Amino acid sequence: MPMTRAETTPEARSASLLLPRPSLATCVVLGIVRDTRGRTLAHGDRFNHFPLSPYCSLTWHFEGRLHLVKTDAEAKAPETGAPLPRLMVSGPGSGPVTTWSAGPVFVLTVSFYPDVWEALTGTSVLPLFDKHVAGENVLPPDVVETLLPVFREGSAEQRFARFEEQIAPRWAHRRPKGGVSPFWMRDWATALAARAALSSTGRSLRQLQRRVKHQTGRTQRELALLVRNEELFARVMSDEPGTAPDHAGLAVDAGFADQAHMIREVRRMTGMPPARILRLIATEESYWPYRLLGMRYG
Repeated sequence: MPMTRAETTPEARSASLLLPRPSLATCVVLGIVRDTRGRTLAHGDRFNHFPLSPYCSLTWHFEGRLHLVKTDAEAKAPETGAPLPRLMVSGPGSGPVTTWSAGPVFVLTVSFYPDVWEALTGTSVLPLFDKHVAGENVLPPDVVETLLPVFREGSAEQRFARFEEQIAPRWAHRRPKGGVSPFWMRDWATALAARAALSSTGRSLRQLQRRVKHQTGRTQRELALLVRNEELFARVMSDEPGTAPDHAGLAVDAGFADQAHMIREVRRMTGMPPARILRLIATEESYWPYRLLGMRYG
């Protein structure tokens, strides 16, 4: 399926776009381009706020430099945050992530479910948990060589197509039998648990949980939390703009014990309670990743 554009705002202030279902749907679960060239963004608009991620990701920084912002001191002086590598690998996270750019950037990120990442690259997700590291430091040399042509000149569409061309033969060779990247996290988590249960290395509950943790870096309980949050976010973002959310009803529909449980877990995913994060998504440029994810579920 060709890349589909989805601007974060009607005014296209940041010229960002989403690749909701790339043609390598059995490999890539999500692809995002951030292109602010030719745009004049205020200091605060050059922050990029991402929710907690369950994915492993590859990021190509084609133009510009991004800094990782982890502390309050770095939030006040984001140029002091660690500069991110040009070809970057990011593992699953335990909390939201913030970056900042000093000027215009042109960046492509593609994301994979952890088990797909392991099959594709031959590397475990466990050492990557909460990490953002240079690809050449954690990937086999042949994988890095496969990814470098994406840096060649071209539009976002051309570069993504080049990535597909480079990675498709490797995935065809390494793809697990019946392995796919479902659109919904619930489907992925269910399939992952089923494969773990059918493994010939032992089928006790403890062994199943150990295999799931090894492949994802998370317990089954944590995966269930991610599933609930995805379904909650999809429900909220599909509502008509300006609609007052029914927090109690949303909590029940998404599988939370109650509204208080939902508020605690949303805070864990985003760093703030639901009412505040929804306001920021609606009003602040720097929360463009949330809006793009909302379009994915539209």
